[in-house]
Amino acid sequence: MPALKNQRWERFCQIIVFGNVASQKQAYIEAGYTARNHSAEVTSSRLLRFVEPIAQRIRELQQEQKDKLQARDRYTRNAIADRMALASRIAEEDRNPNALFGAEQAIARLFGLVTGEGNNENATDFTTARNMQDVGKKLLQSVGFREPDELSIQAAIEANDEFIDALQAIHKQAQALSIEAQ
Repeated sequence: MPALKNQRWERFCQIIVFGNVASQKQAYIEAGYTARNHSAEVTSSRLLRFVEPIAQRIRELQQEQKDKLQARDRYTRNAIADRMALASRIAEEDRNPNALFGAEQAIARLFGLVTGEGNNENATDFTTARNMQDVGKKLLQSVGFREPDELSIQAAIEANDEFIDALQAIHKQAQALSIEAQ
């Protein structure tokens, strides 16, 4: 089904599926409708329940999103590990030690158990961070600052916050572009 001819309906559907809104009322308002009192809640609910092209379009957009995620998930770490494990089993059944070693080594690398040069014990592990102080310290250590002081750690936390803000702005801009493009 192509985009709906009614631009507000299409935008409403796009916002429901792709937007970062907490309610259908917000989607209704962001789609360009005006809201008086509680009319946005009532009218957005009516659009979803009684306007079949809207319900159809939302289902279609959700299916497209699901298909994209399934295609992307085909290459997740676990999916790749499953395929490598299969290769390992086949190599073992074929009694091919070189292929077995290669598959097992690839699995170990995938999960960060080894690097190309050997053990990965010195890698910075952010999963052990208990608070932002730990995160700031580990950020600095990841670039070679062995024993960062408190002032440097605070600066690293601020830099990380700015970085996260920039990433969120990129995400928000990309969402806006994808809504406009569709």
